Amino acid sequence: VEELVDELRTVEEQTERLRSVSQRNSALGLDSIEPPLVVTVPTLEMKNSASAGNKEKLYVAYLISVQTGNVQWRLARRFSEFYTLHALLRKVDKKLAAKLPKLPSKRMKVGMSKFNPKFTLERREKLEAYLIALVDLVKVDDNDIVDDFLNFIENKRLVIHNAEFDLSHLNNELALLGKK
Repeated sequence: VEELVDELRTVEEQTERLRSVSQRNSALGLDSIEPPLVVTVPTLEMKNSASAGNKEKLYVAYLISVQTGNVQWRLARRFSEFYTLHALLRKVDKKLAAKLPKLPSKRMKVGMSKFNPKFTLERREKLEAYLIALVDLVKVDDNDIVDDFLNFIENKRLVIHNAEFDLSHLNNELALLGKK
């Protein structure tokens, strides 16, 4: 019986310690801290955009790794998607536009291919720095544009058939929301 009483006291002391830590964290606003969102662009790959029977068109896809707590996912984005992300953020929020990190240039050196290894690796590093700075700047859960860009899409293939139409559709949706 004495062993059980001692064990019960120990459990009560531990519970009280945990309760006081929880109350202190709550008072400091630390109880609702979410795990940080960590983004990296660890690699890139060449992809083929041609569907069956169409002319082959290669492009560079930057593989993005996103992690929050124990959940991690990867997605591929083209440079044009980074460019669209940046343009939408600038258009929707003028205050944010002034604070946005610098996006790597669309332009390449004369005579250089977009598939040049040195160019693509440098661009990958700059895109990673851009995403890290962007995630530090905005709360992703509160920014639908960034959240959609980094969204976990569970092995679904995302195909843009007509970029001009898709962009006009996005602009129309933003106008309906009063954000354009």
